[in-house]
Amino acid sequence: MDHLDVDMNTEVFETPDPEVTFQAYAPVGGAHHATRAGFTKHGRVTDCVRRIREQSHSELSEEDVAPAKAFEAFMGKVYKPAATRLPKQIEFEVAGGLPGAAATSSSKRPQKPELEAPLARFTRLTLEVKELEADLTLLAASADDRKARMLVDAAQDAEVDEVMRGLSTLRANLSSIEQNAAFRPFLRHGARDAAAGPADSALALQKELTSRFFQQVEALKAQWPQGATPAARGGSSSTATPAIVYEVFSNGEPNAGEKDASARAMALDARLATLEKAVGNFYVKELRTDGLSALAGGGGADLASMIAALETRVNLLNEKNLDAVKARTTALIHEFTLLNKLKESPGVQSALSAHADREKLQQIYDKLARVDDVAGAVPALVDRLVALKAAHDDALDASARMKKVEQSAETLAALLESDTALLENIEQSLEANVKIFESNMQTLDERMAKVLSSRS
Repeated sequence: MDHLDVDMNTEVFETPDPEVTFQAYAPVGGAHHATRAGFTKHGRVTDCVRRIREQSHSELSEEDVAPAKAFEAFMGKVYKPAATRLPKQIEFEVAGGLPGAAATSSSKRPQKPELEAPLARFTRLTLEVKELEADLTLLAASADDRKARMLVDAAQDAEVDEVMRGLSTLRANLSSIEQNAAFRPFLRHGARDAAAGPADSALALQKELTSRFFQQVEALKAQWPQGATPAARGGSSSTATPAIVYEVFSNGEPNAGEKDASARAMALDARLATLEKAVGNFYVKELRTDGLSALAGGGGADLASMIAALETRVNLLNEKNLDAVKARTTALIHEFTLLNKLKESPGVQSALSAHADREKLQQIYDKLARVDDVAGAVPALVDRLVALKAAHDDALDASARMKKVEQSAETLAALLESDTALLENIEQSLEANVKIFESNMQTLDERMAKVLSSRS
């Protein structure tokens, strides 16, 4: 773009410093940019705001504020931009809107890219469009002034017109995005989303506070006259500069952070109570543990008393008692060794085998005694079965013959049904043939009568 002939009274907007990091949330960043740009009226910065900005003891701070600290100051809680538990919230990763977003002013090391929510991004774009519109309005006023002085640059005027048309299109696109029903869940604001989750409510409150802040700033600009000077600190002046007063309201309900803290405290109290019941104290005696209740004399005992009883038993295992146990164990091992050798001797083995043989013979004798009662009837039973063998064979043959007779009867019935159907068809065909024959005879008689009548 060619060099512009700007009037001396025209404010020139400078680009931000490269070392200023990009603010991920619109209220803090928007207020910061608005403060840096100044309160304008008809495209000009008032002397009052300029002098306030030049004062070192001014109440207006231009330092960058981290988003978490800003939310802690204005909303009473710490809001983590990189939180992943936000319901119905899709976060996009951006590299920052300023050249210095990749490194800090001290370490110059690359930082992690900021996570920007859709609502914050939409608010930032809206504010940037407004700032661009203000800049273009200032350039248009300067162009009108140059036209009045017959200093016309056709290329620059065409470029400004093209940018103004693109700006109008961009504003229309932003308006359509805000009105789109599919994008409303990600751009929640106002009373329509009162039933949304706590994170969406926080974003809605953020946007509402931002709009209120800029409305108050515009009202304050309208109240200040052009060229008014504020009263110095501690001095006297007839015209006092109106101050910006912020009011923080609370409905008395704990926020999400306090609720989480109270929930964690309640869970910690419950865990401590459980540990006290298990370990024991001077007041809790309700615990009953199966298998260890006998250690305390059958009464209700906690883990501490059980451990004390076990320690008492462990103290019994001193050196003297262990030596006595060792001597008794050695004697028992010697006795068990003698018993094992005695068991493996031939005399004991033969006695044991004879005893086993006697047991087996006794079992066989008992089985034969049970069979002796039926042994006398076995020959008669065999003769009876031999006599009935022929009758059983005849019965088997009779059943087979009956099955064959039934199958033959079923076959004959099927044949009779088919013959009946054939006879019915023949009867119908004969009746039809008789009718045809009678009609033919009648036709023949009529023809013969005609022939005889024609000859006579």
